Amino acid sequence: MIKQLSIYESQILHKNASNLFGIFLEDINFSVDGGLNANKLNNYSFDSFYPPKGTSMFGDLLFKEHLKPVYDRLRFWEITGFVQSCNQDSKFKSGWFARVVGDAALKNKGHNGGGKHKNRPAISVKAGEKYEVSCLLRSVDFSGTVSVYVEDERGNLLTDKQVVTFSTDWEKQTVKLTAVKDAFGKFVICTNGTGTIDLDQLFFMEENYWGKGDAKYDIGGKFRRDLVEMLREMHPRFMRFPGGGLVGGVHKDTAYEWKDTIGPLGDRKGAINNPWGLNQSGYFQSYQIGFYELLCLCEDLEMEPVPVLWAGLTGRGQFITHKGLDLDSQEYQERIIQNYLDFIEFANGDPETSKWAKKRADMGHPQSFNVKYIGVGNENTGKYYTKSFLKIYNAVKAKYPAMMLIMSTGSYYDSKTCRRQWQDAIDHNLDCLMDGHTYSAPEWFRKNTHIFDKNDRSGQHLFLGEYAAGNSYSGNCKQPNSYESALAEAAFMTGIERNSDFVDLACYAPLFNMIGGTQWRHNLIDFNQRTVVHSTNYLVQKLYCNAVGKNVYKTSFTDEDGVYVSVSGDEQEKFVKIVNTSEEIVELDISLEVPVSGKIICEFVQHDDLAATNTIDFDGEPTEPVRIQSMNLKAQNGNAHLTMPKHAFYVLTIKT
Repeated sequence: MIKQLSIYESQILHKNASNLFGIFLEDINFSVDGGLNANKLNNYSFDSFYPPKGTSMFGDLLFKEHLKPVYDRLRFWEITGFVQSCNQDSKFKSGWFARVVGDAALKNKGHNGGGKHKNRPAISVKAGEKYEVSCLLRSVDFSGTVSVYVEDERGNLLTDKQVVTFSTDWEKQTVKLTAVKDAFGKFVICTNGTGTIDLDQLFFMEENYWGKGDAKYDIGGKFRRDLVEMLREMHPRFMRFPGGGLVGGVHKDTAYEWKDTIGPLGDRKGAINNPWGLNQSGYFQSYQIGFYELLCLCEDLEMEPVPVLWAGLTGRGQFITHKGLDLDSQEYQERIIQNYLDFIEFANGDPETSKWAKKRADMGHPQSFNVKYIGVGNENTGKYYTKSFLKIYNAVKAKYPAMMLIMSTGSYYDSKTCRRQWQDAIDHNLDCLMDGHTYSAPEWFRKNTHIFDKNDRSGQHLFLGEYAAGNSYSGNCKQPNSYESALAEAAFMTGIERNSDFVDLACYAPLFNMIGGTQWRHNLIDFNQRTVVHSTNYLVQKLYCNAVGKNVYKTSFTDEDGVYVSVSGDEQEKFVKIVNTSEEIVELDISLEVPVSGKIICEFVQHDDLAATNTIDFDGEPTEPVRIQSMNLKAQNGNAHLTMPKHAFYVLTIKT
């Protein structure tokens, strides 16, 4: 089929949203501990606890008001010799550590997900690469040596062995190990001698972690470089965090508390990951990566931070089973209202006048993070939520009128609950964004590229806080991350951009998935403990995020025959996004008002098989049949001609 695309660059439909496409980091699928966290050790500070066996998000836990954790502070460490959990004269308030007597060894398999791979060593090393090991040591009356190394399942060395020094006071000791082969193994710290020695805060990291040498990261956790590089290549404009269902937990005892995630690592109070950790033998959040580190990451990658805080309502969406906090109680005032105000001071305040801003400065970042957005709850709706939102809104706006708050509209955009929540915002004349989510089958995304066309631009705008053409719950995700789903998302994104005078922010969800710890089956980036794969969906997001121009232009094209288009740019260049979801080859003649001269850069993804996926297994290398390809087009008589194969997504960069 032959089609004509005319671009009228003199007719700007509207300015593009300045932060249109971003990412959503929820700590699901071991995204943080086991993923972004550069420390490969599981239960690094001997503080682990977990929920009672058999509890689950969708089972009996939903109907209990309290979760009584099971404490196993030496969990995930294989121990020989005499080792016990201890908190006597800890370096940190309420801190626990391992007390070792005489000859002993502690071995750690790392993060393997706790499922079918629960017995597999997951500490990855590569021959010739260097690894940084650090720990806190204190000798009580120990005489002998402390050694660290990595070994395989048969006890063969995978790295060299180094001796760690110690004294009678708590001191941080650091050594470097060099790997002798490519393998997955166990980290080992062993003592040989007599007497007692105490261990705490063990780290095993690739030497070249993200942020190395940057003083702002000295106090807290570190980032795994290859995962951060994947994000940087996308050039997302914002990052929403830390959830998701994680924000409210499943009852008030398990809501996410940002204050527990800041300060020196030893003072951070870890937590069971609720709700996602319950089916993984208790997925524990160490908070080595907390709100401070995530704000730093946003700064590094030039992303606007979009933190989400608890609204006082436990659960989310259709799974709300417990009452929210009493809106008139002191507990609500302290845990909700004051929490929002304190966070804004922590993120943006002046260290000279604000105690919370001083905490930020003491961590290594005296400058403001300049946070502009805050999400209020996740997938919450109803009368209680509206009342809570209004109390938060009024308190925040009274002190920080420029802060943009984001109101939840439930689990699915354009549902009855979403529309009711939207009406509440209109009725109360709120200056806020509305957080809508949509997960469905690829067909829905292809059919709904015009779903935002008729929305009122003068009222509340949309934050499309979660979307993906796959749904773990409804059965639409029979083949996660298939090329069909990525192509459908590309088509849908043309509709987002064309309506970016209504859609202010939009992000795919979820972001990361550790192979071996999968809890949600359709994710943007899959990784194992060695490397990472470019999913078909990631390729589409990367192409689109790197091709969002300042203005959205009028075109002659309307979606037809499975072909979708959006065009944006400025005076210097135009970005033409074209998606062919049809089974036909499409011949496309492209013209601008000013004749095109010179080369046109084309980047594209294409595959004949809609079921194609880019995959990775627990300990292997990526298989990537779908890749970003590139070529140049030559203008002919001031126009461009593109022959598009079936099932293709093209981004044309036209210099003007």
